[in-house]
Amino acid sequence: MKTSGMSLFTAPLLCLLWLTQRASGQLSAPEEVTGACGGSVAVPCLYGSNFRDNTKYWCKGWIYDLCQIVAKTPRRRPEDRGSIVDDKEAGVFTVTMSSLTRADDGMYWCVIGGYGRNIHTGVRLRVAHTMMTTPTTQQPDVSWWMTLRWITFILMLCCWVSTHIAAWRKTAVREKQRQQPPQQFQHLESNTYI
Repeated sequence: MKTSGMSLFTAPLLCLLWLTQRASGQLSAPEEVTGACGGSVAVPCLYGSNFRDNTKYWCKGWIYDLCQIVAKTPRRRPEDRGSIVDDKEAGVFTVTMSSLTRADDGMYWCVIGGYGRNIHTGVRLRVAHTMMTTPTTQQPDVSWWMTLRWITFILMLCCWVSTHIAAWRKTAVREKQRQQPPQQFQHLESNTYI
């Protein structure tokens, strides 16, 4: 059975493409942040590089589908107390809420606008009664995901290269066998010594 060289490489390549697309399609943010009345809080929303040019939103509401936009990019009008700074190189947009009041307490959403359904993740903002010296934010731990993504990429690349080498060796052996003329067996007479 003869298989084309392309089919040997298609499966690992498609798997690698799927993994990189899946890995880069993530949006993450801290589950909860706390700020003080009168203070401010910054919320990092990390995203994959394939969303670099998409519109980013920050909206408030307990249910995502009913949330009201507080800030968005590109910034066309000055927002009251909410603003977004999008660092496209780092893959993070940071939402800053200032002059916090008890009314700001609630559920918010980091949102990336898409061509179909938007990608979103929830962030619970708690506003403390007392003044705090520094607002606390919980940075999401995405270093494990980045490490896992690179390890997976390297493993898939090694599998792809080793498959390529094995197929090349197999083809080379077949070509060598095809080019060699059939060998004639010669019967040697055995001499017996007295």
